[in-house]
Amino acid sequence: MVTMEQKKAYDRVMRVVNGSEEGFFFRYGHGGCSKIFIYNLMSAKVRSRGKIVLTVASSGIAPLLLINGRIAHSRFKILITVDEYSTYNIRQGSLLAKLLIKIDLIIWDEAPMLSRYCYEALDICLRDIITHASIANCERPFRGNVVVLGGDFRQILPIITRGSRQDIVHATINSSYLWEFAEVM
Repeated sequence: MVTMEQKKAYDRVMRVVNGSEEGFFFRYGHGGCSKIFIYNLMSAKVRSRGKIVLTVASSGIAPLLLINGRIAHSRFKILITVDEYSTYNIRQGSLLAKLLIKIDLIIWDEAPMLSRYCYEALDICLRDIITHASIANCERPFRGNVVVLGGDFRQILPIITRGSRQDIVHATINSSYLWEFAEVM
């Protein structure tokens, strides 16, 4: 059973994926509110139309529950320690780069667990490898690709060694320059 709020979020993302719009969404919800069900529904619908979806999660059991889910560090070659200068080890012309050029949707669960620098590095990576995109998309987050992040800020936040509360809050995705583009659902 899907609630009206879930259906509204699903329909919004599907409109963007099927249209010519770009979109960056954050699906906020506490544990057990069927976020993974909605992600799998989105993923199945997009794949049924012959499009490509990458489903990842920051850690834990979530990748096992996602259709073709993987740990984000594995999929995107994220370094263990990230900072504002981190980049992904994805070379232009590699198989992963070719895959990223063709994707129609990225779904990333448990997003608040990782540092904002992971998402900023993905943004930079996509800007670097997707060179054929239109000029209009060059200033859009993730080079105009549709990205759905999700999670709960009341659960585990990024771990900052010897960090203060302020350091931890500064490391979350909602402290990133990308957040101003996010449509929170």
